[in-house]
Amino acid sequence: MPRGDDPLARELRLAELRHALASHDPRARAAGLSNAPTDPDALGMCVAALEDDEPVVRREAVRAIARLGGSRAIWELMRVASSDLAPVVRAEAIAALGRELARRAARRPESAGG
Repeated sequence: MPRGDDPLARELRLAELRHALASHDPRARAAGLSNAPTDPDALGMCVAALEDDEPVVRREAVRAIARLGGSRAIWELMRVASSDLAPVVRAEAIAALGRELARRAARRPESAGG
């Protein structure tokens, strides 16, 4: 069975993220987010990490949310890009939105007429 289909492995990855985010050490929280599973159930934890006091944690949350993708991810990235107090976090959100727009444009079929 592939690792991604193993429910125990999935739960372990989500538990590891929860554990990292509960740490008092911002480096541990950031590391947990940088290793966050690309699992839809991780999105809520990543979004909650956008409220962390430490910009390094919020920046990693932005990166994790961008990897997860989807409509809610785009919404959260737009919110962070326009409102986070740390320029490094806003810049990361703007870059992530730009990458997502480029991906979507590349997938869009060319129009038949000009």
